[in-house]
Amino acid sequence: MKKRIMLICEALGGGVRRHILDILNDPGLTRKYDFFLVYSPNRADDVFKEHLPGLIEKGIKCFEVKSLVRNLSPKQDWQAFLEVSRIIRIVKPDVVHCHSSKAGAIGRLAAFHKKIGTIYYTPHGYAAQGAYLSRQKKRMYAYFEKILSKFTTLTINVSQGEKDFAVRNKIIEEEKTVVIYNGVTDEEANGIARDYKKKGDPITIGCAARYTPDKNPRLFYEIAKHICLNHQNVRFIYFGDGDFEKKQLECLVRREKLQDRIQFHGFEKDVGRLLKTIDIFLSTSTNEALPYALIEALAHRLPIVATNITGNNEIVVDGFNGFLFESGNAMQGVEKIERLLASPELMKTFGDNAFSLFLEKFRLDEMIRKLNALYDH
Repeated sequence: MKKRIMLICEALGGGVRRHILDILNDPGLTRKYDFFLVYSPNRADDVFKEHLPGLIEKGIKCFEVKSLVRNLSPKQDWQAFLEVSRIIRIVKPDVVHCHSSKAGAIGRLAAFHKKIGTIYYTPHGYAAQGAYLSRQKKRMYAYFEKILSKFTTLTINVSQGEKDFAVRNKIIEEEKTVVIYNGVTDEEANGIARDYKKKGDPITIGCAARYTPDKNPRLFYEIAKHICLNHQNVRFIYFGDGDFEKKQLECLVRREKLQDRIQFHGFEKDVGRLLKTIDIFLSTSTNEALPYALIEALAHRLPIVATNITGNNEIVVDGFNGFLFESGNAMQGVEKIERLLASPELMKTFGDNAFSLFLEKFRLDEMIRKLNALYDH
């Protein structure tokens, strides 16, 4: 009889959704194990909804839990706990693997309540790492995570920085955590022939990220504006879902008469298609776990300029495949980009190094291999 693996997830958008779909769409894993997905429809994005019929057709049993919501809600959280517990009782999984904070809390408690022997947890960035939280809230979230770690067989961190944060803040003992990097497929990198341009040729600088405070699209605009005022051959494009500051940024672009040079677009399902159109990837995030967009940038041989934060600084090796700059410091970001604009040779070197780093550390089959070893344990 196949081992039964239950994935529990509240937020099925962005990188978390991609991570879940990569697991459930892997033919090796789905042949070896019976998978069950417990999820909330409240934050399932359009990409997940498009994939859902295919998952069901492959035999993956999916359970909606509408009471599984993002914000703290004693009534709905209790309902979610009861519903998840009921599903666990019916399915009788051998392994429960919870993803992100809310599902991590309710799922681990329900699995422990139902005496599941193996309980894994992937935070995808601890809530306590949020850059815009008060110190009191950070302490509260860290305390909750510390209590919940007692009901966890193993925490799977997606970056070393995330693991170091948890160990440093005594959220979890070091022996109860392992790092497994996110990965992307080799197919996304095959056949990429990057046209490294000559000095003075038009350059496109881009970003794929949600419009949220953690992604800091305002900083992207500030850097773009400074560059555009001094370099006529450069344009900027930002793609992402959400609406945080998007309208305000579009107004600023029009006011400065830069709408042909700086563009803010909506969600792009095919990030790979976007990356083929840009020459430099710019990340202005204030908080990350391990961003898929930057990993894809590696696979597409792109030099990267990114904020020096957890996650980013494990994908970007400063001076090797890109540059890091202080989060929130627009002029540092401008200076790093201008160094690349002045040297097409450096752009090519960084791009080649990016691809080498991708092959070494961030391939999807390596992520799947390590998860398989845990599920098979």
